[in-house]
Amino acid sequence: FKGNVKYSPPEILRARYDKSITIYPYGEKTDVYSYGLMLWELLSLKPLFPNIKGKEDLTKYVLAGHRPAPT
Repeated sequence: FKGNVKYSPPEILRARYDKSITIYPYGEKTDVYSYGLMLWELLSLKPLFPNIKGKEDLTKYVLAGHRPAPT
């Protein structure tokens, strides 16, 4: 696994969290999701997940279906 957990799409986080999965489903859709999160953060001038600390907590939060709040 490479990259920043904060900008990772749910399918990549799920693969990272489940140790039995060894192949990460990278592709155009995962790139677009990551780009969208970065763009949202730049345009809103707000952090993506301000109250979540740590990679494990962020992974669980995103896998539970949470996304950045709309502005």
